[in-house]
Amino acid sequence: MRTLNRAFRRDDEGSALLTVVGVAAVLLVIVAICASFTVAGLRKSKQDADWSAALAAAYGGAEEYSNRLSNDPTYSKYGNKLSPFTIASGSVSLITNTTANPAFDVATGGTWASVPGSGGRASFRYEVDNSDVAATGVIRLRVTGKVGDATRSILANIRQHGFVSYLYFSDYELVDPLIAGSCTVKYAWEGTATGCSRYPFLPDDDIAGPVHSNDTIASCGATFQDTVTTADPGNPNWEKANSSGLFGWILSLFGLSCSSSATTTFVKGEPQTVAKITMPTTNSTMKTDARCTYQGPTQITLNAGGTMTVVSPLTTTTGPGGAACGAIADLQKPAGATVNVPSGNLVYVGDYTGTTYPTGFSCQNSNAGWALTVSGVTLKYPATDEVAAAGDVSAAPYGCTRGDLYIKGTMKGTMTAAANWVYVNGSINYANDATDLLGLVGENGIVVRNPVQCNFLLPRLLEPVGLRRRHADRRSHDLAEPHLHGAELRSRR
Repeated sequence: MRTLNRAFRRDDEGSALLTVVGVAAVLLVIVAICASFTVAGLRKSKQDADWSAALAAAYGGAEEYSNRLSNDPTYSKYGNKLSPFTIASGSVSLITNTTANPAFDVATGGTWASVPGSGGRASFRYEVDNSDVAATGVIRLRVTGKVGDATRSILANIRQHGFVSYLYFSDYELVDPLIAGSCTVKYAWEGTATGCSRYPFLPDDDIAGPVHSNDTIASCGATFQDTVTTADPGNPNWEKANSSGLFGWILSLFGLSCSSSATTTFVKGEPQTVAKITMPTTNSTMKTDARCTYQGPTQITLNAGGTMTVVSPLTTTTGPGGAACGAIADLQKPAGATVNVPSGNLVYVGDYTGTTYPTGFSCQNSNAGWALTVSGVTLKYPATDEVAAAGDVSAAPYGCTRGDLYIKGTMKGTMTAAANWVYVNGSINYANDATDLLGLVGENGIVVRNPVQCNFLLPRLLEPVGLRRRHADRRSHDLAEPHLHGAELRSRR
């Protein structure tokens, strides 16, 4: 019996080892599968993290571009004109500078701009669409963020914030020293400006748009419908005006007065103090964005049907708009050229630098005026019997070859017009107050030219309602009560 049992035991020897090996193999397979899932999960987690981080890098790129634009208001002219997004958008006048900004590079294997603080792991590129910046101030970007192998793109609309963002903007709230005489120009919050006169807002002033002044805003019962900001650091940062000094004397000529008890209304709250906003020294950079360009004195009459009649006798080229801005032969006649308003675009009037004049054109009053006579019809400034205010506008009221704009009429569409001096020749109205918009940019200033019939001459009279200077003469005029609808930008009043 013992021998039989030992025989059975010998037959069972090794079976346990097979069981152990089989279980171990199964465990190894399970471990391998688990490890595989773990590695795949880690890989997926990293991809998800890179995917999310790439989106953040794209947003960082949009913010970086916005900062560049804030530091340089002309930065919208830079970009890569070879990028597919830029070509498709029809952007113009882009200057490629990938050396100064690697984010403009779009070449495969090219450079990327690094996200600060990422140690070079996160980067971005952007492509620029500036096709609408002149009309709307909006720049479109396609920004691509990259982290690892993950890339994500976003589209961003960036509106340039600066002096063009305001319906009313001023650097100084002073009567122009050319009118008031000798004046030490400084902000009211910096101390008394010796010899300078303040010019406050009046009860009839109703400003339906954002307002900013680097100076202290003075008001006598005006209404501000939108936000108001100032660089005045004081508290309060605006002041109530009264009928004292030169301003009070001017008001008295019209039987007006300004009481310090008049209530000024700030519909969206009291003025807020913000950083000083600077203006470009000239508007010459706007020429590159203009659809229509004219040279020398130019008169534009806006017509309610969406057209404008342009007289510009010294113009020899009309810019990118070509014939759509007027035939040269018609521009050099008093009747002018009637063309469609370049809606959504810019009109620029620059100085005439030539030495010859077309037939019928001549300089008047020792180059302080001009006249155009064709087929017995004459257009001229100053007009017959007009006494232009000496010293009122730079060295001469009207320049003979200066890039000045004379404008009036009813605006239909959206347009900005820039010139050396802008003279508002008559009331400016909108065909549709909800959709039409006109912007006027005068490098030196905007003047409401308002000749009136009077028994005496007041050569330096201020327009109390239109907030503008007037030229006095002995004739009646259609600006007895001027209406000026549009945005205004000025260095000082």
